[in-house]
Amino acid sequence: MPENDRHLLLQKRMDGLRKLWKILSDKQPQFFKGCSLNRVLLREAVENYLNDRDVYKLRHRIEGDNKIMLHKVAGLVAASICKFKPVQIHPDPSQGSHDTFQNERFAFWHGLAICAEPYKPRKEVLDIMLGCEHFYELEKEALALFQRRPDSADAFIVLYRAICMNYLPTTVESNSATD
Repeated sequence: MPENDRHLLLQKRMDGLRKLWKILSDKQPQFFKGCSLNRVLLREAVENYLNDRDVYKLRHRIEGDNKIMLHKVAGLVAASICKFKPVQIHPDPSQGSHDTFQNERFAFWHGLAICAEPYKPRKEVLDIMLGCEHFYELEKEALALFQRRPDSADAFIVLYRAICMNYLPTTVESNSATD
């Protein structure tokens, strides 16, 4: 990939992650209060994703400008977020115990945002999911997987494919792809 294209893709992913951080901080303050998004670690996570993406394309013989299916990108990015942990926790001792799944939660919802790309407006689709009580059971299981196996991009890809098949069928039916 030409360096200029790689830089544009890096910026696209960084911008998307920062936008999602803002949304999650506003919609789920109970999980992200006392946390910040470390830009250096975020950049390292995205650069790691780009390297993993290049390896994935070589391994699966995806050539030239051909793109990777959305649920696969979601899994690769989620694994990078879980590996580099860009969400930094600044616990307040007066608050007692603190949720330790912030990076996994951030990775999970970013993957969903990627999978929801074919839907317009995407934010409304994510708002609906945020409002579904039964969806939190799935989230809880995914967070446990992400925390136990942060390097398991292949498992994350399968998880996002299953989510897309059940909740976002247009993503799978249209074979939507991205970088």
